[in-house]
Amino acid sequence: MIRRAIISDEPMVFEMVRKFYNKAFSEFNVEFKEETAHNIGSELIKNHLVFVACDGDKVIGCIGGFITPSQFDAGSNMFQETLWYIDEAYRTSRDSLRLFSAVEDHCKDNGITHIIMASLGNRRDESLARFYDRRGYTHFETTYIKSIGG
Repeated sequence: MIRRAIISDEPMVFEMVRKFYNKAFSEFNVEFKEETAHNIGSELIKNHLVFVACDGDKVIGCIGGFITPSQFDAGSNMFQETLWYIDEAYRTSRDSLRLFSAVEDHCKDNGITHIIMASLGNRRDESLARFYDRRGYTHFETTYIKSIGG
């Protein structure tokens, strides 16, 4: 089942955040602080957008991000994805695609004018580029990260 996350999903969404971090960010010296991850996850669920894919009562994946006004037009809201994670055991299922479609439909039905999705610069970039292209997305930015201490 695909649905919008509710606050009682927070512990399971947090586990998705932890897995996403371990898979995507741990190699970049981005520190994982549980309190911060909980606070951001709670903020996304309460005030922005998180959808979950469930197998029974278990959350097996989620897409989450911020809904913000465009920096060029305050009357246009955009969804900026910050998390898209599906448990490895479910990656060959159609849950990831259904989750993605649910977010798109919700955004479209709620006046969000643009969706910005990210790719992490890893071995999946080419397949994600093909996926996004088939869904009508346009590549518009490449992001770089550098640890500078501090």
